[in-house]
Amino acid sequence: MEKLSIQPKMLKINLNCMSFEIKLSMKGGIYRARSSSMSKIYNIKNARPEASSKQSFEMAIQNLIPKIENSLEGTDKKFSKVYMQNDGKLMFCVESVIYETTELYSKYTNCLDTIITSFTKLLENFTTPTTLNKLQEISSTLNNNTISVENKKEAVETIIADNTSVEITFKDVIVEWLQSLNERTKKPYDDDEYFSPTTLESYNRNLWSIVFPYFEKHPECNNIYNFSENNMDEILKLTTCKDTQRVLLISLKLAFDFAVNKSYITINPLANKKLKKKSKSKKSKNDYEFIQEEERALWINCMIKESGFKAKYHKKTDAALAFLFMLLHGTRPEETCGLRWKDLNFQDDDIFIQNAYKSVPIFDEVTMKRIGWKNEDGPLKTPESYRHIPIDLLIKDLL
Repeated sequence: MEKLSIQPKMLKINLNCMSFEIKLSMKGGIYRARSSSMSKIYNIKNARPEASSKQSFEMAIQNLIPKIENSLEGTDKKFSKVYMQNDGKLMFCVESVIYETTELYSKYTNCLDTIITSFTKLLENFTTPTTLNKLQEISSTLNNNTISVENKKEAVETIIADNTSVEITFKDVIVEWLQSLNERTKKPYDDDEYFSPTTLESYNRNLWSIVFPYFEKHPECNNIYNFSENNMDEILKLTTCKDTQRVLLISLKLAFDFAVNKSYITINPLANKKLKKKSKSKKSKNDYEFIQEEERALWINCMIKESGFKAKYHKKTDAALAFLFMLLHGTRPEETCGLRWKDLNFQDDDIFIQNAYKSVPIFDEVTMKRIGWKNEDGPLKTPESYRHIPIDLLIKDLL
């Protein structure tokens, strides 16, 4: 691996090195490099920056470095270098900085005094997103090196004196989060920011059918500051399906993470929330039923008859053939429907699973209500889903 250490021009003194791991992986033929969590760095923009390359891991790492530097802007840390540990782990370190001149140190100290004074005043009434926006605005002002200390103090006082308030509900935050996910579904599949429309629909459906009606019955919980784990427990009790409960918890956790990143709140109240372990003795009517091994032959014979194989008096149906294909090959419905003749190699008895034909939701981009569906070809569920499987001889005869 080529040497990736980057030494920035130093106008400042470096202290207290912190190291983080760079994790490498492959996704659909794309080389990916991702930082381990830098959440312990105060005011970090993106705690887990990541980058990719179609060429090599080295290029992915080179693309990651500017993203790390960008994430560190506004903190007291600076990117230093990439290095390899004795155990083979790829690491990078960031260093704390202090100003080397008396003039800069004095300016820094004066700004710090202003920060303390401003934050103290604001925290006396720390109850609304407006206050959080003011804190963000003050932080941006104080980090602007083109403004003198005197002008910064004047600007901060003006921000604090502004009594304009903006109401924001938890539902508003959730809809804004869903809108951001919807934008990510429009990105190319090999983009690191791409988000599955199917996953978005799963989140959206349960939020509109369960969470939002809960807010209507309990309007006090629609205040993002009042929502607690107890409210989460009440929402989870509205369904007995464990899969739905899992989606509800994940979606609300992510919505709160979004609110934290947008500075609407400071702490995710569901960060450590987990589902209770499923009791083996109890079975919900919504739990999935699977075809047992002893029933497999019965289903195969049924599908053969419906497919018209060696039975002229039976009507041939593509649906029966699709079900038989899934039963014999273990493919997902959208993978089966997405099969094309070019994916079948009868000479080598091979099937290349590389396309999914499925229903994609259409949303009102303002309210994020689902307003329709469209059927189209698209990527598979995960990069690991792209695979070659041997064709079953029965299916080969049918086709």
